[in-house]
Amino acid sequence: AFYSKESTEAVLSFSHHVTIKSKTRPTREKAQEEIRKQLVYALGPLSVGRFPAAVKRDSTSLKRIHIQKGDVGTWVADYDFESIIQVTNGPSNYLSLFIPILEPDAFFNASLDSATGKTLCADENVHPFSFPYVWNPYLAGCPLKEDRDFSVLSAALRRIDNSKSAFPDYKSLPDSKGRTLVSIFFGMENHNNVPRPDITTDQAAKGYLAARKGLLDRGFTGGRMPAAQLDAIVPKYKVAEPFVEVFTKKTAHGPMEVRLFFGATVGGVETAAFYFLLKDALENASVLIYEGHSGMGEGLAFEKFAGVGTKVIFDPKKYQIFFFDACLSYSGYGLNYFYRHSPSTRVKPMNVLTAGVWTDYDQAFSFALFDAVYDWAEDKGVASFADIVGKLDAGYLYGVSGEEYNPTTAEEATGAAVSKTF
Repeated sequence: AFYSKESTEAVLSFSHHVTIKSKTRPTREKAQEEIRKQLVYALGPLSVGRFPAAVKRDSTSLKRIHIQKGDVGTWVADYDFESIIQVTNGPSNYLSLFIPILEPDAFFNASLDSATGKTLCADENVHPFSFPYVWNPYLAGCPLKEDRDFSVLSAALRRIDNSKSAFPDYKSLPDSKGRTLVSIFFGMENHNNVPRPDITTDQAAKGYLAARKGLLDRGFTGGRMPAAQLDAIVPKYKVAEPFVEVFTKKTAHGPMEVRLFFGATVGGVETAAFYFLLKDALENASVLIYEGHSGMGEGLAFEKFAGVGTKVIFDPKKYQIFFFDACLSYSGYGLNYFYRHSPSTRVKPMNVLTAGVWTDYDQAFSFALFDAVYDWAEDKGVASFADIVGKLDAGYLYGVSGEEYNPTTAEEATGAAVSKTF
């Protein structure tokens, strides 16, 4: 189940074809490769279109592939495509897609200004790697032409009703010792900046310092994570000592512990410390909030942990809430985390909050999710996911997945009578 204030999920489907240059009949695997290249360009720009949308990557499927002879030296692979998407409120029956006719390299080159070598078909000069996700043929000055360089396709759209918003399972947040652990990560915009929020010029420092101040204003106390505790999580710091602070407070529902991380995220071995700390949070935290780069929805993929010599081992019975406040996080971190969390059981005790479109480092850090948990811990009120999502910034298609297993009343969510609501 899925809930969003600004959007719904939907089934997107269409039939199309891709032309493959080859003297011999291409294999099915080659046809799939070329189709997926085309789909990147067709589906990537949905997030910046008139009706912003995002594809749930793990739900995509090619229903049919038929390969036949085309013009001299070419073959045509027809295919049927279907996927779950998140799409802003508005269109009900179809969604327009732009599909390149040219091959990827030729298509990008056709978008360039011959004088400057910069693309004229994106809001700013972008790397070829990012171009498939942001190109727009209707930008003023864009040289790409319909029916020559790209075609317009009307894809069928079938809306899926939003779930009736449920509540976080607050009573299940504390661990076996009664502690509610919240881990918040702030990934730097530029990995070359100084990884210290108090002295860096990096944009992410504003969010970190706002979160730190907010904790102090709420009565939390703390400071840098003790070296012994850090050593137990990050073996020899794996390149460099990460900046982590720990804040605690005794609440009506037991101790709350909040860990704040600031530094480089989403990379290779140079960001190994981040992945070790993220592993610890995924395994032990009741609530995880990530603010930073998404790596096009791949930066927090489980393969990244293997790349630094570790892996995440979830407790399938532990209830957790993850909020990936990063670009296109709906596409990359929805189903993936559900399947890894509880692969062999029907009940998946977790909720994942995501953004459907590109987010911005200029956004202020939102306390919406944190305060919902904190207010419950202090018996100040009980927020539903509709309350939480409603307090997040508009325009980013924030939504929550997994509500079908959640409490539907405040009383059920807390395990006790509730006298005050959020």
